[in-house]
Amino acid sequence: MVRRREHRRGATAVVGGLVGAARSITKEPRAARKAVDFYRGLAETEPDRYRPALAESLGTLGDLLVERNLPAKALPPAQEAVHLYRGLVEADPGGYRPALADALDTLTHVLGMLDRPAEALPPAQEAVAIHRDLAEGKLDTHRFGLSTSLGILGGLLAKLERPTEAQAARDEATALEGEPGDVVAYYRGQAEADPRDRPALAASLQLLCSRLTQQDRPAEALGPAQEAVAIRRNLAEADPRYRRTLAQSLNTLGRVLAKLDRPAEALGPAQEVVAICRGLAEDNAASHRVNLAKSLYTLGDLLAKLDRPAEALGPAQEAVPLWRGLAEADPDANPLYSVGLAVSLHTLSHLLAKLDRPAEALPAAQEAVDLYRELAGPVYSGVFATSLDTLGDLLAKLDRPSDAQAARDEAAAVRGGQPET
Repeated sequence: MVRRREHRRGATAVVGGLVGAARSITKEPRAARKAVDFYRGLAETEPDRYRPALAESLGTLGDLLVERNLPAKALPPAQEAVHLYRGLVEADPGGYRPALADALDTLTHVLGMLDRPAEALPPAQEAVAIHRDLAEGKLDTHRFGLSTSLGILGGLLAKLERPTEAQAARDEATALEGEPGDVVAYYRGQAEADPRDRPALAASLQLLCSRLTQQDRPAEALGPAQEAVAIRRNLAEADPRYRRTLAQSLNTLGRVLAKLDRPAEALGPAQEVVAICRGLAEDNAASHRVNLAKSLYTLGDLLAKLDRPAEALGPAQEAVPLWRGLAEADPDANPLYSVGLAVSLHTLSHLLAKLDRPAEALPAAQEAVDLYRELAGPVYSGVFATSLDTLGDLLAKLDRPSDAQAARDEAAAVRGGQPET
């Protein structure tokens, strides 16, 4: 059975290098059992930290036993993995739902091997439901998982002598493996027959739009982007739970319009995304605050490109405390937060400089430089040098020529050039 370990790797990142070290030796069931025992002991003393690793090691053990055609031995670890991931999902739905779906697929497969199809049906259906929900938000990321779960479900329904349902599951699985245009065509037909498939049609249009954008074909991407927004707007009007995917499609539409050099038209979608994200962020979830901060950056960037720096200042000022709060709450979790804070501070300092307020811009510019210096590495060298340029310009405006020259010399050094003289 082909497994999708990526979800489990992402979900267990909190345990650091230990999971990776254990995974490298768990190519045999004996080693996998030792890993299970190891993480079970750690999870007894620090459950919040090590239950993800225990769940992953149980899943690995179950997969290895399935590969060796030992389903009776695979059943207990498969069942326990599902139980653990279900608990983890209750605590953190965003982080562990893909891993739960994977574990349910394994359990389904094991029960099928044991010729217990009636018992296998509920976990198979649950896995499909999870993957379908995830795919409505990011079909490009989750369509392989949904296709795999649908294929498993189709085989199971065939065993249960439900051929019509089995064929429907298999048809959808096959469609998902096709090109984005073919995926759209399949879901368009489904939505015409049953409006309940409109979310899937919108997701497929989003997939097509993303592919066309990646291929630098924004003019062709515009139609799918607009259609996805229209569908998701109707869905959100009837059910507020669709606001998140509406914001996603609006954001995509804005990017397409920007690529077509139509920033004035992109402004409306960007403003609507901010409004939606602000509402979603009221629950204080980190993911929603990140999306709000990103949407504020997009809006501010558009206003700056339209030469409206005074209006861009508000979004820039709002973004800074959002990123700061995220970075301070969990400084070691993700460099994204520190990068977001650095970008927002540099943006704020640049806008204040354009508004001829260099004294107010200086602290933000200096903090941005300090953050980029801490991040270091070639990935950030370009933006680090740019932030030093901004700092140098501000210091020059404030009649501090020596400090300004030092910042410019450092920018040149970061770029690999020679200091200015």
